[in-house]
Amino acid sequence: MIRLRKINKILKNITMFLFLILILGLSYAFFEVSIIGSESSATITGAGGTMDITFDGGSNITMSKIYPKEVAWGTKTFTVMGNNTTNLTMNYYLNLVIKTNTFSYGSLKYKLTSTNTGSNGSVVPSTITMQEIGSGARSILLGNGSFSGPTNGNKVHSYTLNIYFPDTGEDQDYDNGKSINSYIEILEGKGTSNEYLTDVLINNYSGASLITEAPSGTFDNVNGNTENVMYKMEDDYGMSYYLRGAKNYVNNNIIFAEHQWKILRINGDGSIRLIYNGTCPNNSCIINYSGTATQIGSSAFNTNSNDNKYMGYMYGGANGVASTSREQATTNETSSTIKIATDTWYSTNLLGTDYENYLSDTLFCNDRQLQSELGGAATGTGFGTSDTTYATWYRLVTNKTPTLKCELKNDRFTVSDTTMGNGSLSYPIGLLTPDEAAISGLKYNQANSTYRPYLDSGLSFYTMGPGVLDYDVTDGDASIWISDSYGKMLAGYYGLTVNYSGGVRPVINLKPDTKILGLGIASNPYIVQEEYEPSLKDIILAEYGGKENITEAPEGTFANINGSTDNLMYKTEDDYGMSYYLRGAKDYINNNLIFAEHQWKIVRINGDGSTRIIYNGTCPNNSCTINSTGTSTQIGEYYWNSTYLDDAKYLGYMYGGANGIASTQRDGSVSAAATYNETSNNAKVTVDNWYSTNILSTDYKAYISDTLFCNDRQLGTEIGGAYGGLGYGSNDTFYVAYITSTSHIPTLKCGLQNDRFTVDDTIIGNGALTYPVGLITSHETYMAGLHEYYDNSTNYLYTNQSYWTSTPFNFSPCDNVNVYNVNNNGSLWLDRSSYLILHGIRPVLNLKSTITVTGTGTTTDPYVVE
Repeated sequence: MIRLRKINKILKNITMFLFLILILGLSYAFFEVSIIGSESSATITGAGGTMDITFDGGSNITMSKIYPKEVAWGTKTFTVMGNNTTNLTMNYYLNLVIKTNTFSYGSLKYKLTSTNTGSNGSVVPSTITMQEIGSGARSILLGNGSFSGPTNGNKVHSYTLNIYFPDTGEDQDYDNGKSINSYIEILEGKGTSNEYLTDVLINNYSGASLITEAPSGTFDNVNGNTENVMYKMEDDYGMSYYLRGAKNYVNNNIIFAEHQWKILRINGDGSIRLIYNGTCPNNSCIINYSGTATQIGSSAFNTNSNDNKYMGYMYGGANGVASTSREQATTNETSSTIKIATDTWYSTNLLGTDYENYLSDTLFCNDRQLQSELGGAATGTGFGTSDTTYATWYRLVTNKTPTLKCELKNDRFTVSDTTMGNGSLSYPIGLLTPDEAAISGLKYNQANSTYRPYLDSGLSFYTMGPGVLDYDVTDGDASIWISDSYGKMLAGYYGLTVNYSGGVRPVINLKPDTKILGLGIASNPYIVQEEYEPSLKDIILAEYGGKENITEAPEGTFANINGSTDNLMYKTEDDYGMSYYLRGAKDYINNNLIFAEHQWKIVRINGDGSTRIIYNGTCPNNSCTINSTGTSTQIGEYYWNSTYLDDAKYLGYMYGGANGIASTQRDGSVSAAATYNETSNNAKVTVDNWYSTNILSTDYKAYISDTLFCNDRQLGTEIGGAYGGLGYGSNDTFYVAYITSTSHIPTLKCGLQNDRFTVDDTIIGNGALTYPVGLITSHETYMAGLHEYYDNSTNYLYTNQSYWTSTPFNFSPCDNVNVYNVNNNGSLWLDRSSYLILHGIRPVLNLKSTITVTGTGTTTDPYVVE
């Protein structure tokens, strides 16, 4: 294939300026909008000729009085014109480039309508539903298009982009005065989607439209032991989305600037707030669970505690000089002891590095508002030695109503921003607020070490929120809120006075356009990408129009095999989230991959972001011809479980007790239980041996994800079927796959945790595997395009050989163990008396979401893992 050199790119602006006109008596925001475009052209030259693309910007549009509603407010119509004189395909892609956007995440959306006016090539797919624009600067891939050459003249692709400000049915005044500036970009080649951290976080919790405010009474309690939720709440910028829950369940681990952090929330300006969790040399480390490693050290908040001014992150007058007015006490003149500590850490670790470019000047709140100013009792003056109770105490102890708003501008600590903040900081670094601690799952004076909130470090550390001053002539007693070693929030009598040493965990804010790799889990944390390089996952998703354009399979799809020219990607949920799977013919789906000196077929992108691949042969030195059929596509032929198949337990990838010993119960943690994962069957022994020989002692094992494999032993009656059984001994038993064989509705969910085979993961999986290798399920083969009742030699899983899946069908004393296999004619099959049958073994692996590749996935240019 001749690669075309990109001479230049087509880049013309669609610029949107949104200005507020606030109309008295109306609750909505009103805006003036202008969308501007112009024409230009560019030429791409290759060895075989020239290809021209023309971008017609269309007419200008001016609109006014925009308020939230369901119909589009901004419309931009444009065309892309291709004149291809070669026999090659001319590829292009469209980006919606957002230069600035101060709207909250979830406020603005878009739709693209596409028409192949010239009936040539393929247009960028239309978007069926409104898609998120997000918040802050970013580049949104609208999709890939192409012109097939030769075009014999100009061919036209027509597009209409609509911008929406939907009515949510809630108060949206937090977006008053917001603006957006954007344009459309057209580039030669194939585009890939960027993984913005904000998008990943929001999508992990089903999207902005489904994220709600916390139910009434939420903050009366600590988080639950398995809680993992995202709620929303207004802050001073707009709508903030915050995490709440237990550290083993909230996937908020992130690596940045050779340190590790926990994600707290998406701020209303789209930036992402992080709290320190330890060092991470070379951005590679084990995530800290607790202990001194989670903080930069210990410090007093201030060395004196006998004046209200020492509640300040900064305060008025010199240290040791009494304040004589509230204004003097709260003047941001002298840095607190703990501010000096965080500033010193910043100057040592971030100042002057490229990492500073990723940081946002988003405010930190040192809320010195008084309780009486919120409607509470009149307690104290807020200066000198006056006994004073602050607003945080009233919110968190009296009313249990935390807030993310910082009422007094003087207390909003920023560096340069003097519009929203006070401009008093030297560096964009601060501390957690007690309100942020409360919304994350902590509560005043209630231990939370059992449920382990994600903020719990097993040590006390300071927030930057004043609690109370209960003056004592001996030592003062100005008290700042802390999180203590038991996961309690404390202030006042139970807390630390400001002159005591407590842990320091700095807080920073990443810009909204921060891009990441990884999953956020402790074993695969998010990693901030300094230079974005699309991963294998990104490339595959972009090939099918991006996540936003991939739909669920139409009703009735699985009643049939794939079409002979099908090249499709559909989505469905698995046990981790949304999975995207391939369906179609081997000559049309470009899913060929070289990894670890072997060749593979890509099956799907799992819900955890990893990519599932199935064995297709050897590939010495990672250079080989892709196998189409034959015994070379498998590692050999083996029995499912040798001779012993007179017990339902032998349907298991692992099972209870030794071979030949009958099971006497279905479930349990004893050898007599059929589903007790103690003994490996012959198929598992085979793939384990292959892994230990080919992967275990190599660097390749670092590329492999501990994503589950399903050996679904759930009974048919447990999902509403008519047939089930006992599931042990010589009792007739029908499993979930029996129901699927008649309903033709496969699933990627594995009903029982005990059947989700993993190595180390015991939260979603069972932790029973020795190595992260398994077999394909019959459900995955259904989704790929196979069927029980039809031969299918076109499918990408067809090899002209029979090979095992991991899916049990039924047990019968007459027929023994019946497990699905892919037959040599390309159909799904069940072998009766299967202890006599040899079938091929095709190991399945899962590659981490961060994997990058070269190549295009074709048989002549397969993806090659870098």
